[in-house]
Amino acid sequence: MRITALALADEPRRFVSGGNPRGARLLLTPNIEISRLAALVTGIDHLRYLDERVCTIDLDGTEDLILAHVPLAAERSARRVADHLRNTNIPLLFFGPAVTAMPEPAPPWMRHRVIGDLLNVWEQVRTDVLSGSLADTYRADRMPIHSVMA
Repeated sequence: MRITALALADEPRRFVSGGNPRGARLLLTPNIEISRLAALVTGIDHLRYLDERVCTIDLDGTEDLILAHVPLAAERSARRVADHLRNTNIPLLFFGPAVTAMPEPAPPWMRHRVIGDLLNVWEQVRTDVLSGSLADTYRADRMPIHSVMA
């Protein structure tokens, strides 16, 4: 399975084409939730990581699943990605603090989401994507599980 994981950012932290990455270089560490997921992705899956703080989001249309981590205050970026993928068959699954804190019901543009920690429902999400039946909402324990990071 080809997975693209997007680390979305709020407007002040978003990379602008032709400009420099925003923020202190030493603080630009990879997204921790996506890094934890990378430790669980098996050898038969391929995970590509794109971070809006250091590059523009360039989707090639070959993805089987797009995961979008939405930090607090990055809903505008999340909506932009959803609008871009609206007319494709590529499943887009939102997760992260802003998604978990969002009141019910979710906005109409957010078709698939995880409330809680993605790793707690990852196996179910993976199974559902492979069977073509991604659920609208996955409810997971908010307490992160331990994963060994390489």
